[in-house]
Amino acid sequence: MILYKYQCDIHGYFDALNTIEKRETYSCPICAAESKKVLCASAIKLEGFSGHFPTAADKWTRYHETEGKRE
Repeated sequence: MILYKYQCDIHGYFDALNTIEKRETYSCPICAAESKKVLCASAIKLEGFSGHFPTAADKWTRYHETEGKRE
């Protein structure tokens, strides 16, 4: 699922979870009017995953913590 941003002419911006399909309009959750998709960076929701996902910053921190203990 991907979080898309839409704009209702009456109520403004809102977010909606949707599949990757190219859906250019979505019903406003308040008035049900067809709202256009707004171009912005999308967020991805990982379903079924939990916990911590290591990043490059985590690896750098772990590396430098172990190097500091060696000295």
